[in-house]
Amino acid sequence: MTFKSVIFLTAAGILLAACQSKTYKLCGTADGMVDGDTLYLTTDMQEGTPQATIIVHDGRFDYKGESDSICLAMIYSAARHEINAPFFLEPGEITITLSDVPGLSRVAGTNCNEQWQRLNDSVMVIGKEINLIAEHIYGNNVDMEQQEKGMATIEQLNQRFSALIIRTIEENIENEFGYFLLTYYPEDVIDNETRARLIKQLPEEKQKNTPHSNL
Repeated sequence: MTFKSVIFLTAAGILLAACQSKTYKLCGTADGMVDGDTLYLTTDMQEGTPQATIIVHDGRFDYKGESDSICLAMIYSAARHEINAPFFLEPGEITITLSDVPGLSRVAGTNCNEQWQRLNDSVMVIGKEINLIAEHIYGNNVDMEQQEKGMATIEQLNQRFSALIIRTIEENIENEFGYFLLTYYPEDVIDNETRARLIKQLPEEKQKNTPHSNL
């Protein structure tokens, strides 16, 4: 299974420093799934190779484990690809609501996941606007002027997306979520000048570890 992003919902093995406790617990509900259905947990955001199997009981599921680091993970149904939720695997109790409607699954419970869901809600709004414009200018016989106008609006929305990411980093610059966003996004989202400015605001130990510290 290959995971594709909705604007940005993928990561390539980025690990964050774990808290003292290594224990996490997943608690959730799964719409559209019945007793005995199977969910998979993975931290392989490229191929989705499972690291754990979770069985649904009465529309609910739970799972306990330990992790030495905080990382982006996903819980998903291999039989129904629309049922999935990316989330941060981190110590604490993580609540997940799996929806059988694409884009409506939600995560909460721990700091990174609360921030992640809040950001995703805003990103989805921007993504829907982009999709509507793209469908109009590419799915209909529109003239060049309309296409150019639509592309200009899409560019404005992309800039809004970049501004949202940067603002969220600034609000979380001293915690793991802000560090994740800062080190994950490429230059077309965070320009080098802005990234260098934000790196200087990181805690000293994070500044030394960031892969962009030579900017």
